[in-house]
Amino acid sequence: MAYIKFLHSVNFEGVYPDPVPAYKSMPKYYKNIAPTFIDPHKNGFTSGTVKKCIPFIEAMSQGYIISLWEDMAVRVEGNHISIFSNMGSTDSHCPEQLVGHPLSNSPSAGVAMKFLSPWVIETKKGYSCLFTSPLNHLETRFKILDGVVETDKFYSTVHFPFIWTGGEGEFVIPKGTPVVQVIPFKREKYSMSVGSADGGKVKQTQAKIATKLADAYKSLFWSNPRKGEE
Repeated sequence: MAYIKFLHSVNFEGVYPDPVPAYKSMPKYYKNIAPTFIDPHKNGFTSGTVKKCIPFIEAMSQGYIISLWEDMAVRVEGNHISIFSNMGSTDSHCPEQLVGHPLSNSPSAGVAMKFLSPWVIETKKGYSCLFTSPLNHLETRFKILDGVVETDKFYSTVHFPFIWTGGEGEFVIPKGTPVVQVIPFKREKYSMSVGSADGGKVKQTQAKIATKLADAYKSLFWSNPRKGEE
């Protein structure tokens, strides 16, 4: 069976927020959205909000969320960014390492920073981890620079480069803020091909969808891998 372990320093139990399965760390805005709304384009009938969109939810639910392990204060003035924390959990890269990227002209976004994570992450042999910003959380202050690490071999803390996207001003990012989504996957080769779709199968799928007024994908195609979990 595949596994993933998040390991901290000895005697640090309870110091940092534990990583959690991503489906247990849904963003506040998502929790506040109603599942349906009165649709003026459907003569008063209801339509589903994004809360009914299984692909949207599944993206947010993959893997695990690492939350910020200490409070951080951020000050941004032009292209200068200062981050203060008691543990000193950030570092920076020189701008030349990411020269000319699309956000480089916005305040401080020309500088790649780095969250210095306290976590060693271990996976089963043959498994790596994708590290990215929490999907569909729509965080506006920072963007993790996506990376893949062979966590079955690299037995050390994994750090998370990011660029500041929040503009100028003073900010506090509190301990417990979701910062990274960790998605383990098995390293394997794929055989790729390009061709014509089976028209009959497409029509059959569309016909099945047409039999449902709502939740067609959820009821007819979704396997719900977390069914029965708390």
